[in-house]
Amino acid sequence: MRPRVIHRLPGRIRVHIPALKKVDDRFQEIVSVLLKGFTLPEHFNQVKITYATGSILVTYKHDKISERQIMNWVFDVKNIAESILMKFIDTDNEKISNKSIKLISYLEKASREGQIIDKKFRIPDEIWS
Repeated sequence: MRPRVIHRLPGRIRVHIPALKKVDDRFQEIVSVLLKGFTLPEHFNQVKITYATGSILVTYKHDKISERQIMNWVFDVKNIAESILMKFIDTDNEKISNKSIKLISYLEKASREGQIIDKKFRIPDEIWS
């Protein structure tokens, strides 16, 4: 299902992403690290994920950025996260643990080094081996 706005106020928008409810606990840390690595677009203040409700809350400067720009960013992040999590499909728990550790370490390093994690960002193949 597509992300959709479920609540909005000037400077706040809550977007429902049903797939978030299905994110296994093991992968929530990966998604959190990935999100931290994203350079928030200019005029975003904060992004908060709530897995229990399947939503994200974005606070922003309402006079500087449009809802459409926010939703474009949400779609980009969602698509990147889905492509990463798909790499774990049909992987046994031991390999998931090893890949998760490598991935989190790589994402944290990329973030510290200032790499911009956007829709062009690619995870190196050695992370998945």
